[in-house]
Amino acid sequence: MVKRRKSKTSKRRKPAPDRRKPKPPKRRKSKGSGVSSLSSYSSEVMRWKDGDTTKSDPFFILILNNVAFEQPLDSNNFIADMSTGSTANRALFQSSAKYVKESLFGEDGRDEKLLADSPHADKIRVWSVYLWGLPINDASSFVGENIDGSRFLWPRRDAVKAMLAHLGLNPDIVFLVSNSSSVDNAHSLPTTDDDQRGGIAATYDGRTFYHRYYHNYPGRSAIHTTSSIMTAAHEFGHSFSSYSNGHIADLNNDRPLNGFQFNRKNGRPIPNDFAVYQGKTYLSDKTRGALGGYQPTWTSYHPEPTNAAQPALMDDYHNTTRPKKCLHDKITKAYILDRIVAKVSR
Repeated sequence: MVKRRKSKTSKRRKPAPDRRKPKPPKRRKSKGSGVSSLSSYSSEVMRWKDGDTTKSDPFFILILNNVAFEQPLDSNNFIADMSTGSTANRALFQSSAKYVKESLFGEDGRDEKLLADSPHADKIRVWSVYLWGLPINDASSFVGENIDGSRFLWPRRDAVKAMLAHLGLNPDIVFLVSNSSSVDNAHSLPTTDDDQRGGIAATYDGRTFYHRYYHNYPGRSAIHTTSSIMTAAHEFGHSFSSYSNGHIADLNNDRPLNGFQFNRKNGRPIPNDFAVYQGKTYLSDKTRGALGGYQPTWTSYHPEPTNAAQPALMDDYHNTTRPKKCLHDKITKAYILDRIVAKVSR
């Protein structure tokens, strides 16, 4: 994993911290370690971007610290992660939150401007919330260690949703920041769209799908405090995509394709055309030239890159000396920008 390089101190003023608690909904009495049984806790809220303040539910990206770490997943063994209100822990988290915002908006010399390329960039809300004073248990554990030994940080879907409800927050995307000493590879879970509500219709190779306005479960990206450069932007590609309306997959492997994979297909020989999205034909990447070609045993192939001299952002973006030059491929970028339109239009 590429370690984040220390950057020069920015002269820009950070948003002022708001140490008021997000107002929680009414609590129900509950036994055990559920969220509703939590008593007092403290929080520090940083409003990096308020987004569209004319709406009660603007497109919302939240960055949240992981209080307790489940090691491994499904073990019911919880250890403290970023759980204290110490100055050092809060500063470490705020540094990660600042990094996420910069990565998503293409700041600090990144060529991929991502959210900043949307004409609706000013409508996107980005907040971070640091929690402390919570018990170390199932309710405060938003990330666990993947049990297959792959050193992935794995978002805990139900615990995240329950805590967000307790905080009275309903973000579209949640970045979960861990400082685990045993696991440091980022991992994301796509958004579970609310397919019973509205959206903007789109077409892909003749099939109709929808960029949905709302979600049942937000997209979740678990990152480490050492995550750097393009990791947050890469993970956002996964978490902002959808299980039912187009999944943005990793391109650095040849795993079997399941469901509606938007940016990866199977077949040999590789065709000239990758897909027709919204009436526009997008070409295939026939050579994967920036990474020395496709592996001989692979059967999958990718869309045409935007910058053929560098790996696509959903491919092995670590495998370059200039990761800030990595861009999304053309069709993936179009998908992301169109999905933003749906979120800000609700």
